[in-house]
Amino acid sequence: MMTMPRSSTFSASVLLVCLCAAVPVRLWAVPEGRPVLVNGDFSQMQDGQPANWILYFESQNSCTFRLVEGEDGAKGKILAVDVHKTSVRPWAVQLRQELIRPIKKGETIYLSFEYKMTQGYAFQAYLQKEQDPWPKYISLTLTEPFDRWETCSMALPAPADLPSNSASLSLHLAAKAGTIMFRNMSVFAYDATVTPDELNTTRLPVFGGDAADEEWRKTALARLQKERVAPLRIKVVREGEAVEEAVVKVKQVRNAVDLGVATPAAVLAPDVLDSEWQVIKHEFNVTKEEASGFRDLVLESKLFSQIRFPELFTWRVAELIDQKSYDGILKMVRDQEMTVYGHALFPPSFRFSPPQSRQMTTPELSQALTKFVGDQAKRFRGQVSLWNVVHAPLTYQEIFDMAGENSMLRAFQAARRGDSVARLVVSDDRGLTAPTLDQLEMFLSVVWWLRESGAQVDALAFQVSTGRPYLAPSAMEQRLDYITSVFELPIIISGLEIEGPTGEIQGERMRDLLTLFYSYPEVEAIVLSDIWGKVSSNPNVALFHNDLTPKPAGQIVRDLWLGTWRTEEEVKTDTRGMATVRGYTGTYDVTAEKGFRTVTERVSLPRIGQSVTIDLAKKKAD
Repeated sequence: MMTMPRSSTFSASVLLVCLCAAVPVRLWAVPEGRPVLVNGDFSQMQDGQPANWILYFESQNSCTFRLVEGEDGAKGKILAVDVHKTSVRPWAVQLRQELIRPIKKGETIYLSFEYKMTQGYAFQAYLQKEQDPWPKYISLTLTEPFDRWETCSMALPAPADLPSNSASLSLHLAAKAGTIMFRNMSVFAYDATVTPDELNTTRLPVFGGDAADEEWRKTALARLQKERVAPLRIKVVREGEAVEEAVVKVKQVRNAVDLGVATPAAVLAPDVLDSEWQVIKHEFNVTKEEASGFRDLVLESKLFSQIRFPELFTWRVAELIDQKSYDGILKMVRDQEMTVYGHALFPPSFRFSPPQSRQMTTPELSQALTKFVGDQAKRFRGQVSLWNVVHAPLTYQEIFDMAGENSMLRAFQAARRGDSVARLVVSDDRGLTAPTLDQLEMFLSVVWWLRESGAQVDALAFQVSTGRPYLAPSAMEQRLDYITSVFELPIIISGLEIEGPTGEIQGERMRDLLTLFYSYPEVEAIVLSDIWGKVSSNPNVALFHNDLTPKPAGQIVRDLWLGTWRTEEEVKTDTRGMATVRGYTGTYDVTAEKGFRTVTERVSLPRIGQSVTIDLAKKKAD
């Protein structure tokens, strides 16, 4: 199935003109925004309570709302809430106000308030749609500090047009017992030329969903069990007769979803790529002994089954390095039964091209690019399992200006001529995590155009780099649903990087996103990027400390991939010689033992389940 994406027709030339427009440099101070929330100092009263505010509680004895005078000469009043009775529904006690003025899609929304809470208290802050089921635009759980005033300020681009009174600032207060006080509440809207990064903020909220959504987590786990767990039925016989009480050992040796790692090749093979190693050595102050430990983590731990070497296969690097040196590196990887993801043949930017390409004429550039792609695919035929042919066509577009958008199509055709077996991929770097659907829709339009033009696209790859804002897993889930409704193609998460304000929050986000991606049957690989803090350009996303001990997120990856989502069981056959194990889909070694006879078979467990017969009369496996 291939359905045209919602963005109607695709014109690559028009699209690229839009993308090439220069981003203006701001040379003036950030202008004042327009207020969309009123009575943020609680000074105006109506019917005995702060005007414009909704003070909601489900139970009469659950809480007390009270106004107190401002502290330290501050203007306005303080709204204090004493929560006496907690609830599994934090919204059972709620402070809320609808935003009174309209906000246009793409404008920047800036929220700010001060709070002070007692020891052990916590609450959630939301910007939400004022309509059942109250979908969340942003969410944030605040668990500290205690007994002092703290400023919470957040900024985000408006994800849609928000008419007056269609969205609200909502504070859910019933999760914990204690006292919370608020003052100086404000929400401003800024013109779209003012980006969230230009405003002073103290918190990084979750965008597009609820950070505390336990129902989403339950749903994702249920889908994971449905899509990734299947019955493995084993029958043990000897010369056709059922064998009762045979011991059957089931050991998973590979998951159906590859867990990959993106790493500079020189860190794994410093003696082979000496010049590249010298650059890394001096830039990151790393020793060969430390690199050896990292090599063991990547190649010997059995955690990873796929590897991506950023930029190693690009045109620029190919001109600088004797590619014969690659053969030993790739053999080292294949000896560990790891697949190689070739990234990337054609990122359409001169950054990934040799310097002389900038002086080429349009025909020369087009011919040289097409030749490189075809030669590279042919050179590594049988060593690279899948090629990222075109990377980030909406982010990098310099080469399109000269060679035209048809250069993407020619790249796919050349790659297929060079290697008729490797699978060919087109990748996007922002669509799954951008605040709006615009980039994703444009990318899917590019894919649609490529396939309609005759390109063989075997899979789609998406980088997931989470920072500001952090897109909620429930929002990414909706985007995955959209992708799978348009194309019946495998999906690769080609560069997962997660940044969190603390190690614990990074770990929680890692668990959520791995659960999300693993639960989708279309996802065939998840590649982790920048996992080692020692050689990471952003140590905040690393999963392992400089000494290679795991951070909370790194430990969660290990626990899930080598523990929770890996099956290893021992059972005995019944009177019919049968035994059944429910396991995670993937590749298994199944061993049957009875008396002095032991036979092992390697079998694949797909989503529909598998049946295997092991004959103990067979010659003993080596």
